[in-house]
Amino acid sequence: MKNKKKHKYSAIALITVSALLLGVYPFYELRYTDARMDCFPYKVWFIDKTKRDPSVGDFIMFTTPANAASYVPGHKKWIKKILAATGGNIEVTPAGAGETYSVYMNGLEKKLPVKARVTVHDSRTNKTFIAFAADSLGRPLPLIEKQTIPAGYYYLYSPVARSYDSRYWGLVKKIEILGKAYPIL
Repeated sequence: MKNKKKHKYSAIALITVSALLLGVYPFYELRYTDARMDCFPYKVWFIDKTKRDPSVGDFIMFTTPANAASYVPGHKKWIKKILAATGGNIEVTPAGAGETYSVYMNGLEKKLPVKARVTVHDSRTNKTFIAFAADSLGRPLPLIEKQTIPAGYYYLYSPVARSYDSRYWGLVKKIEILGKAYPIL
């Protein structure tokens, strides 16, 4: 009899916790960064899906941009940091012939061909990133175009040299943002 009561309370607790999680999930969630993708030093993120109007400097979670869908699944969710928004300028400078940049892959140094340098600047920032000619699988990478960022768009990045970010797939639309991300660990 005691075991039946224990199972009954366990079932009630499980149902209650499940109902709470289902009620909260549309608004908040926890995300874990894939250990193979070290774009930031954080591994656990709290996502507030009620905050979809971010500012420069915020981390956000978003869906795969349309320009990136040929390289990664369209349903993938990303976390990146906003470097620039409306009015920011993007300059693209082609690399010199045969230019390479050293990166470390699986602990080994590898020289990758450089396609261009992408500089993002506005009143708050002036950062330049290396844009590689191909990804780690050897597929040619697209390149963002020179432009001024229009309203409702964001330039997203990671400080890691091999990050797959706006320098390749372009700007992210506000509508693609799923929520603001807060690093926990």
